[in-house]
Amino acid sequence: MMKQKSEPVINVENITKYYTNTEEKNDNEQKVLILDDINLTVYSGEFVVIRGESGSGKTTLLSILGLIDNKYQGKYSLSDLTIKSDEKIVSWSIQEEVRAKKIGFIFQEARLFKYLNVKDNIFLPMRVHNVKDKARISLYKEFVEKMFTSNVNETSKTENCKQLLKRYPTTLSGGEEQRASILRSLAHDPIFILADEPTANLDKKRKKEIFELFKELSYSGKTIIVVSHDEVFLDAPVVYELQDGKLNVIKAPNTEEIEKKISNKHTYFDQKNLPDPVLSKKKIWSGLKPRSNLFLHFRLVRNDLVRNILFTVLIVGALLVASFQYTVLESLRSGTDLLLDEVIRKGSRLTRISIRPKNSFENDRFPDQDILSSIENVIHFVKRREGIYRINDWRGRVRKETTYGLKQNDPELDQLIFTAGKKFSSSAALEIIISERHIRRLFKIKEDIISDKIRNNIIGKFIDLSIARPSSGTTMNTAPDKIKFDIFKLQLTVVGIVARAEAGRNFYLPITTQLLMEKWRLENKFKIPYDLNKKEWTVIPRQLHQLSQFSYEEKAHIYVNDIQNVITVVKKLSSLGYSPEAKIFDYKWVLDTKKLAGWFLNGIVFIVAIIGVLIIFGNILTSVKMRKNEIILFKLIGMRDGDVSLMYILSSVLAAFIGTVSGFIAGSLVISMITVYIENNYPGTQFCNIFADPWQFYIQIACSGILLALLASVYPAYRAGRINPVEGFK
Repeated sequence: MMKQKSEPVINVENITKYYTNTEEKNDNEQKVLILDDINLTVYSGEFVVIRGESGSGKTTLLSILGLIDNKYQGKYSLSDLTIKSDEKIVSWSIQEEVRAKKIGFIFQEARLFKYLNVKDNIFLPMRVHNVKDKARISLYKEFVEKMFTSNVNETSKTENCKQLLKRYPTTLSGGEEQRASILRSLAHDPIFILADEPTANLDKKRKKEIFELFKELSYSGKTIIVVSHDEVFLDAPVVYELQDGKLNVIKAPNTEEIEKKISNKHTYFDQKNLPDPVLSKKKIWSGLKPRSNLFLHFRLVRNDLVRNILFTVLIVGALLVASFQYTVLESLRSGTDLLLDEVIRKGSRLTRISIRPKNSFENDRFPDQDILSSIENVIHFVKRREGIYRINDWRGRVRKETTYGLKQNDPELDQLIFTAGKKFSSSAALEIIISERHIRRLFKIKEDIISDKIRNNIIGKFIDLSIARPSSGTTMNTAPDKIKFDIFKLQLTVVGIVARAEAGRNFYLPITTQLLMEKWRLENKFKIPYDLNKKEWTVIPRQLHQLSQFSYEEKAHIYVNDIQNVITVVKKLSSLGYSPEAKIFDYKWVLDTKKLAGWFLNGIVFIVAIIGVLIIFGNILTSVKMRKNEIILFKLIGMRDGDVSLMYILSSVLAAFIGTVSGFIAGSLVISMITVYIENNYPGTQFCNIFADPWQFYIQIACSGILLALLASVYPAYRAGRINPVEGFK
């Protein structure tokens, strides 16, 4: 191996540090000098010890060297990078990047992650830095095995290293914990190691082991700086003492000796494999951008959710309740809207608009039918003509009644509620539908109550109907007493009875049947193709259809898909020159009620969402405060601000997703049970459709839960990422 040239790794000039205290009574600031004009040069491969009693400023100096504290005066250079001078200071984001990749930390207490085993603790910095060099990892594994099976650790003599690596920190001895902490500080191949009182809690034998380990690491090329007042470090190659803010030399460095030792020892890591992160144009985004891959974050988040069970339960519980309520309320709102719309469409005329032709003398009464049919939210456009005919009752009296012609697929048929019978068999059938109110008028009923049996007996009976028109040579201008009428009689079969007809219309005829009768009344030369003996048409349906084609339209009905859209369509029709009529203006309260109900349910959902956001927000802030030291440790082993923030965001999102899905499933089960109960207790009713299928909202609900978690966690996660390591470097 080529001989390495010793070069300064650290160069500190005239470092001065004050602590500022404020008295409670007079608020006067008092400056306490902690470091007084410190100068220090540390070379590559040196093992330096800085001694001093508690409170002498050792940890403060270490935090400055570790780029944790930058509030000081003086100049500090790390290798060839000037961190701070009187003229300038490198941005905090670059300092964090340098600290993450160039410096390894060892603490008075091992500060291992209790929920990770020894192996995961040791290799965590490698995973944080996305080390993928197999040769480097293999070399490091050999180093780990060597350290845990060397003579300095008697426990490891009888215990297989692989088994020890699977154990958790709580089962280790103090020496094993500290050894694991040292290995962790080496994992990402730093330039130098900073150790703060690494032997404070160890017995004499363990202290000696750690001291020898530091010496071996320095021989292998690592630069070691230890601050401690432990006597075991008096034998270190270079020793300083910090007293009254001054740094005094006890053992001066011997550069030639260091170079000689390095040249004869194996270097465990090739620092060329570690890219230099220091770029003069580094942007602040480098700190916000996560360093580690998502796989590592998900592993840590999974452990975090299991370990911090209270945090998990509170977030999962909040989103479970919110998701459950949202699922039930949204299903109820959508189901109710659909049910009401269906009832309105089938059982009322609130979604129907009437218009009359602009010119009743044209052959084509609605020349813009295509435009009218294509208006947005219009689902049906139907041309209408009514008829007034004579119908004989059971006493033989003639009654003038208004009839309504309907196509076989006419939307008006969907609004009829049948108490007996069914719809027409065809648009040209010799059939009729009557209303309940005309049962006693047309048929002789002896019973006081009209039963289903009576209704069913009426189905299939005939009604005599006659049409009158002025005879040839006679017009309506002729004197009434001299008008002669041609009378045409026919029989129609009752096929259905409805609960209530619209307005004064009590009878419904197939559209072709009614148009043929209207044509006979309007045209003196037209003959109805009707066989009086057979009581049926004498021509085929296609010919009947052709015969019924004439300008019969007195009005048109436009059916809208939703009651909410009726007014919009009315405005459009008015702009086209029509005078639309709609019942919705008499029932404006229906729209207002639907809107109010929608606002009410949305308000409840909004309140639930806000509560969920506040719970997540508060829990994360609480968790950040409770886990501050852990967050700082993550940052000291190499995580950027963005990594810490991402962990909290992922934890919240994952917990929220679990809560949202659980709440959705719970809500779906409740909806299913309620629906089954309604179906069993109220069979044949539409009430069972009061809930819409919740699965159509699954993506919406899941995304809403994740979005709430993101909104609630962004700021607290950012706060967690911006925690200054100096707050926990003690």
